Amino acid sequence: MTVISSQRLHLVPLTAEALAALKTRDRPAAEAALHARFPVSDLVPPLMSDALDFFHEIAAAGPASADWGARAYITVVTRDIVGMGGFGGPPDAQGVATMGYSVFPAFQRQGYASEAAQALADWAVTQPGVTAIRATISPHNIASQRVAAYAGLTRTDATEDDPDEGPVVVWQRLQDGA
Repeated sequence: MTVISSQRLHLVPLTAEALAALKTRDRPAAEAALHARFPVSDLVPPLMSDALDFFHEIAAAGPASADWGARAYITVVTRDIVGMGGFGGPPDAQGVATMGYSVFPAFQRQGYASEAAQALADWAVTQPGVTAIRATISPHNIASQRVAAYAGLTRTDATEDDPDEGPVVVWQRLQDGA
C-alpha cells in the first residue's frame, strides 16, 4: 500500500483491519492499526460513517485496491489523525477517479483538507490509466469548493443528483496532457 505524504501529513490507506475497528467503534484497535491517535471526541469524521462498509469492501480486495479507498490523514509530527478521505475505488473504465475528503471539527480551518486533497490529486494523476480526478460537491458547501480548487480541480457545468445531498456540482482535474 502506498502512503502519500505532504508537508504536514501522511495519507495512510485504511486497511480492512482498521476499518473493521472503526465500524465497531473500537478506538484502541483502530489506533493500534494506524499507529496514531484519533481526536478525543470523534472516531470518524463528518460524512464518513455511512461509507465505512463501502470502504471496507475496497480495502478487503487487497493492497492495490486499498490505495484507491479511504485514507487517514495523520500529522507527521504528532501522529494525530486529523481527517479521512481518498477515493471511491479504482478509476472507472474512462480512467476517472472520484475523490472525497473530511476533517474532524477540531482540526478544521487549519488547511489540512486542502493539503490532503492536493496530495491525493497530485498522486492520482500520476497513476497509470488515470485521465481525470473528480469530486461532487454541494453548491452550498463553499469550504469544500475551496478545497477542490486548491487541489487543482475546476468546477464544470455538470450536475448530478446525490441521494443524500440532492443536486451536486462536478469538479474535475484532468491529467496533464489528457
